[in-house]
Amino acid sequence: MKILIMVCSFPPEISAGHLEYELARALLSIGHKVAIVTAFPRRYLVKHVQKHKGRLLYREEISGMEVIRVGPEFSKRDNLFARGAEYFADFVLFLFGGLVSRRSDVILCSSPPMTVGLAGYVLARIRKVPMILRIGDIHPQALIDLGLLKSRFLVWVLNVMEKLIYQKADRIVVLSERYRQDLITKGVDPSKVSVISNWVDANEVMQLGKSDEFRRKNGLLGDFIVTYAGIMSWPQDLETVVDSASLLSEYSDIKFLLVGDGPQRGLLKEKSKKLGIKNVNFLPLQPREAYLKIIRASDVCLVSLKKDFKTPAVPSKLLDIMACGRPVIANVPLEGDVPKIIMTAKCGLCVEPQNSEELSKAILDLYNNSRSREVMGMNAKEFFQNHFSLKSCMRGYEKIFAEVTSKCD
Repeated sequence: MKILIMVCSFPPEISAGHLEYELARALLSIGHKVAIVTAFPRRYLVKHVQKHKGRLLYREEISGMEVIRVGPEFSKRDNLFARGAEYFADFVLFLFGGLVSRRSDVILCSSPPMTVGLAGYVLARIRKVPMILRIGDIHPQALIDLGLLKSRFLVWVLNVMEKLIYQKADRIVVLSERYRQDLITKGVDPSKVSVISNWVDANEVMQLGKSDEFRRKNGLLGDFIVTYAGIMSWPQDLETVVDSASLLSEYSDIKFLLVGDGPQRGLLKEKSKKLGIKNVNFLPLQPREAYLKIIRASDVCLVSLKKDFKTPAVPSKLLDIMACGRPVIANVPLEGDVPKIIMTAKCGLCVEPQNSEELSKAILDLYNNSRSREVMGMNAKEFFQNHFSLKSCMRGYEKIFAEVTSKCD
């Protein structure tokens, strides 16, 4: 089968896109042909940005798949106006990329942004093939919850776009049952909504080597490492993490690692400086293997979301943490799917967001109980192997591809 995947980020991007990359490789390994339409790498990947500079379209091959990159990227990712403009420009850019790609039997679009899904729908109608929408976050509600979208007109436009895409997609894949129920309440036909969680390629974790390598290289042997690794943007409750580090500064062996990039990174560094704390280290975005080694080397890993972020998101970092066999502390809305997974798996602790004292207490609980950390880590790994493997999720997509294409024959 010939499959076209449309996704906003793709390797060598290191902040996102690895799920689609892993899915594409898995599909290739069992005989399918896969092509990708994606954006140019972001500006912090200097050598790749230079390679694509001045281009509107660039073709390359990665791991046996054709990759078509479209651009340009708007220059300031931390500027909300620029990001909004890029959001709507993606429709034209991705439609253009899809039109110059080879013909496919099915199109898989990853959202957000919804404009990529809209481009996929138009392309599917032109090519007369089915389109599957994979939803990572439900927009525009997530943007409204965070206070990033206040214009009534834009809310109306995005709601119309959302309803159109849900109606026209041949199939919709969501990450959890709560996502599915949310779509059903919006009038989406239940028969067209399937649940396939995010995944992690277990082979990546098995090949990481010794977990103390990162500690030794960074002078952290003997320290208790608390790590947040991922995007540093508005939805994340990272100011609370910095406040918690301040509250625990008297414990000289508790070290916080904030790994990643995003529009909030500079503000967090400035906050740490003003508080005068020295137990927080900021590391840049890491390649996938290095990122997983940091997770493996940590004693506790954090999943963090603000209390206003009420969409039922399951961050992929949670699965990475579980795959690496590390206990989790989640300061996230307690009614979401993340606490349910953690409580069911018995792999960590959950506290309400934006409460640095509660977060500090949870960290101290695990700091003082090595046996609890060990048991939670083992539970995390076992639950991951049973529920979030790449192989099982890939088979789910393959089944959906076969069902939608058979209806179009």
